[in-house]
Amino acid sequence: MLIDFRVRPPLPSFANQVIFKSHTTERLLADQKTLALIHRNRGEARSSILRSVDLMIEEMDDAGVTHAVIIGRDTGPEYGVSDNIEIAEFCSTSHNRFVGFAGINGGNPVAAMNEVRRVRSLGLRGVAFDNGFFNLHEDDSSLWPLYDAVAKEDLPIVLTSSMLLGPDLSYSYPEHIRTIAKKYPQTPIIVAHASWPWTTLICAVAFECPNLYLLPDCYLNMRAPGTDEYIKAANQFMPERLLYGSAYPVRPIGESVKGFKALPLNDAAMEGALWRNAKRLLSWPNA
Repeated sequence: MLIDFRVRPPLPSFANQVIFKSHTTERLLADQKTLALIHRNRGEARSSILRSVDLMIEEMDDAGVTHAVIIGRDTGPEYGVSDNIEIAEFCSTSHNRFVGFAGINGGNPVAAMNEVRRVRSLGLRGVAFDNGFFNLHEDDSSLWPLYDAVAKEDLPIVLTSSMLLGPDLSYSYPEHIRTIAKKYPQTPIIVAHASWPWTTLICAVAFECPNLYLLPDCYLNMRAPGTDEYIKAANQFMPERLLYGSAYPVRPIGESVKGFKALPLNDAAMEGALWRNAKRLLSWPNA
């Protein structure tokens, strides 16, 4: 069993987003040149080039990935908007192989509130915010009513936090996430990109806040500078709160699995990250 906690399939609403732009055949947006560093020294997934869901599933099968979590994104036209209904419908026909998190637009509080309130009726399993793309720190005052609604709905939340979101490094600073984790101790908070490059600090927040899960995805799979801290944390005090994710299509599925399995994680941390933690977190009965 292997659960990939962060994929974006080439469904129609995902396929035209910047993450599907080939690093070899298409020019990235001028203000997204740093994405080229994530693409460096990697293969190009055929499914990504051809925008083929069927090929993506073949690549999952070849890599031994049995289940996956689709993380929605609503960041406006510049960075992309996925369709939460489309995600829900795809997941509902997947025989429990895929589950979805709704993309939430933190820059549009009214629309975001409506979206949070319909997550469960859509059959989705959580919500995902990319607040840095709206120049919002994770604990910006405008977001608190939305977090209150998420807590009331008893939903897990994904916060994407890294140097690529926001105008400066303060937007990925872990203290902002610590504030949320402490205010909502019963809400599972999954930090996608795991606040890279603030690796030691986000591990310290996870040490303090047992509701915090780290999902370093592409940064850990390719052993970016500082990511050994995630490994130390998982091996020592949080084997049950590290999650594996490929960040597909940013990194290919098979290559990501191979890179992750080569990490010096102990048996408990490796098994937890690859499937056990995600299965428990999402109460995934058939995973």
